[in-house]
Formats: sequence, structure tokens, C-alpha cells
Amino acid sequence: SYDNPLLTAVSPRFGATIGGTTLTLRGDNFGAAANTRSINLGDTSCALIGYTSHTQITCVTPPGVGIIHKVNILVSGLDSSATSTSSILRFSYLPPEVVSLSRGNGPKAGNVVLTISGEHFGTADYNPLVKLGGSTCTSSAWTSDSSVSCTVPPGMDVAKSLQTE
Repeated sequence: SYDNPLLTAVSPRFGATIGGTTLTLRGDNFGAAANTRSINLGDTSCALIGYTSHTQITCVTPPGVGIIHKVNILVSGLDSSATSTSSILRFSYLPPEVVSLSRGNGPKAGNVVLTISGEHFGTADYNPLVKLGGSTCTSSAWTSDSSVSCTVPPGMDVAKSLQTE
């Protein structure tokens, strides 16, 4: 019988929502090179790209959103979740960052489509929540990792603070 994998470090702990961040995982009992292993960030698979030794492996993150996803390693059926419980053994996608708006004003009647440009707006299956000055947009839609659209509700001042979630 073998010991379960023990995860002691995840680096880096943050990455882009488009994926592609190389994660280095350190610990013990990651098995021999020939062992079957998988790595998960929450419920999503992180593609294994390197085996250094039974104490270090690397994977590439998939596209995603959210924070504090638990990193879990399975080696030949043995699971690290029982032995690796520290809150620092988590991975988070970077939060949305607004760079610009397609317009700075609009009619009081609203129903104007505002394009918001920036980064880390998530993936195609992500439904963003956009707020202007605390009021939720009538509708919002993901366009790309760097663009979302928002239909401004009536009576809303576009110049008010913008939030994306």
C-alpha cells in the first residue's frame, strides 16, 4: 500500500481566465513517471505537462472563472484531498478588470448597449453580471475574455461606477 499524494505548494496561485497558466505543484508521493495521474482545479481538469519527480509536477490551467478552487492530485487512484487541506493550496482566476467603455453617456430612457473592454471577463459559458452605480444592467452578455456588453437600464447615468462579477 502506498501513501496518498501530499500537496504542499501551488505556484502561482492566480492566473488568467483564458487559461494557459503553468502551475507548479510541489509535495510528496506523486508517484513514479509511469504512474497514471490527474490534476483538478475544483471540478475541472488541469492538463499535466510535466513530471519532474515524485515531489514536483506541472499542469496548464483550463479557461475558467472563480476563486479558491481546490487543487487535487490523483495518482493511481490515490487522492491528495484528504492530506492536503491547507487554504493556500488553492488556485484563483484573476478578477475582471475594466479598461474602457464604448460611450460615456446616453439618453435617460436607457436601453443603450454599452460595450465594456478589459480583461479576465471569463469564458463563453460564463454569464457576467454587470452593474452601473449599483444598478444591474437590464441584460449583459459575454463577448470575449476582453469584452462584455450591457444594456443600460432607464434613468441610469453611464458615468457612475461600473462593476463586473
